[in-house]
Amino acid sequence: RRRGFYMGDGPGVGKGRQVAGIMFENFLRGRKKAIWVSVSTDLKDDAKRDLMDIGAGAITLHNLKDYKMEQKLSGIKKLESGIFFCTYAMLVGEQKEKTEKGPKKEKGVKEEKVVKPEDPNKVSRLNQLKEWLGLDFEG
Repeated sequence: RRRGFYMGDGPGVGKGRQVAGIMFENFLRGRKKAIWVSVSTDLKDDAKRDLMDIGAGAITLHNLKDYKMEQKLSGIKKLESGIFFCTYAMLVGEQKEKTEKGPKKEKGVKEEKVVKPEDPNKVSRLNQLKEWLGLDFEG
């Protein structure tokens, strides 16, 4: 079973080239979709440069911020393959739900918080990317 990876190191040590190389190898092996998560949208140009420098310039680098969160990405011809670039902050983005205010709580009474599992139908960037990758994704 394949898994993702996380790479962290200091500035200027070649993290972008290493990520580009791993993604390029996956493309050569037939895995035509990937997600590049970075700290800043300013680094998208650096990611494109790294892909170009290793000979992978033909791989399209899509910017997630160019698409609305509720937009379905699969089925868009130009998105059939490529790398989606996004930031960590963008990855956790979700639409806010409107909630009605309930009755006032009594002072001193603690409300129990219930943690619910991720709803696969919730409009979020993570679900948007998961849908684009598809069930057979083995990135």
